[in-house]
Amino acid sequence: MSALTIAVVAGGVALVGGALIAVVVTVVLARRVGGARGAQHERLVRDGRPPALQASANSLGHDRAGTRQIRGAGALALTDDQVRFMLGMPRRELVIDLADVATAEAADGFRRPGYRVRTGSGHALILEMDRPEPWRVAWQLPDAGAWAVRIQEAARLSRPADGW
Repeated sequence: MSALTIAVVAGGVALVGGALIAVVVTVVLARRVGGARGAQHERLVRDGRPPALQASANSLGHDRAGTRQIRGAGALALTDDQVRFMLGMPRRELVIDLADVATAEAADGFRRPGYRVRTGSGHALILEMDRPEPWRVAWQLPDAGAWAVRIQEAARLSRPADGW
């Protein structure tokens, strides 16, 4: 066998091996994130009726001082009494009581101190809370308008008659 043949065979083996490793890593990560979302959804469903779920939501962050940011891809859920965002990696969760939501709206972007993003065409869902202090949070969703209507109605129903 010539040196050229050996080099070609070794290069082919390395290329196939690298591709195989990339596929295995992708499958493992997809199962881990998908499994985490599935487990979170199962936990939400366990104690009541299934929530509204957007499996692919992108958190744009919040403007709440002194609270760790939760930004990135995850799942957004609306239950009977909460809005929950479950970040896939690292695994973190943001829970908002519907009684604290003052407004829910679809917008073209989101701005908070030191950060501004334009999503275009009303793809940003922005929630404004008035308790315990005013703050806002946003997600990028394909159907932000429909989510805003759902959340606004659920928040209205969750507030006591006196507003608190």
